[in-house]
Amino acid sequence: MKVGTDSMILGAWAPLPSSGRLLDIGAGTGVLSLMAAQRFPALMIDSLEIDRTAARQCSDNLHQSPWSDSFTVIPSSVQAWHGGPYDAIISNPPYFGGQHQSSGFTRNQARSGNHLGPESFIQQIERLLTASGTACIVIPNDERWLAAIRSRLIIHAGIAVSDVEDKTPKRLYLALKKSGKSVTPEPFPLKEDVNGRYSPWYKALTAEFHFPGAIR
Repeated sequence: MKVGTDSMILGAWAPLPSSGRLLDIGAGTGVLSLMAAQRFPALMIDSLEIDRTAARQCSDNLHQSPWSDSFTVIPSSVQAWHGGPYDAIISNPPYFGGQHQSSGFTRNQARSGNHLGPESFIQQIERLLTASGTACIVIPNDERWLAAIRSRLIIHAGIAVSDVEDKTPKRLYLALKKSGKSVTPEPFPLKEDVNGRYSPWYKALTAEFHFPGAIR
């Protein structure tokens, strides 16, 4: 998969600790793992990927980076992994329903909510997180996901991203904890206008991950 806006925003925004153990669930080709290592080089990162072809590509990408000693790539499902607990978790989890599935099995496996639903996914996060740890995820603005979160965790911090200002947010980027006071995600627009120019907020947030002048 190519680098998408979801991963770009999550990787740039996620309030991760500066050190400790991080689990990247569904690492794909390693984008979020790389962004976490660039921001916090002292993190030790386990990159979990169920698809073995993607896991091999992830390993190649991570071990060619300046932070190669920080990574361990694990070809496993999250349900089968028992390497926790972790100080932090990051994930762009599966969230599409059956009507949005693509024709390829591997992409379906990575992106279909039928593969690992919200309730099961949040349960795995709770299982693998330390008592004071933080899990950073991106989800659709969907009540089923929010209900699953509320049943086990609290929203410690978050942003609600819409296509343009004053539109209903389509994505929620959340930092979850096991205890504390829950907050309401702050709204931000991805684009400045309907002509497709990115907003100043998005440009500032992701600037260190783009070549100068790469986004307009």
